[in-house]
Amino acid sequence: MDSWPDTDATALQNEGVTPPSGITDAIAAAWQATAAAITKANADIDSVASDVAQAYQLQNAMVTGACSSGEAAGDPPSPPTHLS
Repeated sequence: MDSWPDTDATALQNEGVTPPSGITDAIAAAWQATAAAITKANADIDSVASDVAQAYQLQNAMVTGACSSGEAAGDPPSPPTHLS
């Protein structure tokens, strides 16, 4: 990610546009904010996946017989994948 600000500024220059002053810092800050948001979202995904797994464990522990629909309690679904 460290090379992105320079690459973006170079892309502007290659298009004949003079990059505004501070563009490299602004782009770097945007990339850092994006990385922080992805880290937070991945932590939230892990938290929800843990809650779902725990709910299934509790449900399976409380099941005393077959469901009227013939469905079994079963295993939790696969957790969603992390953002990258």
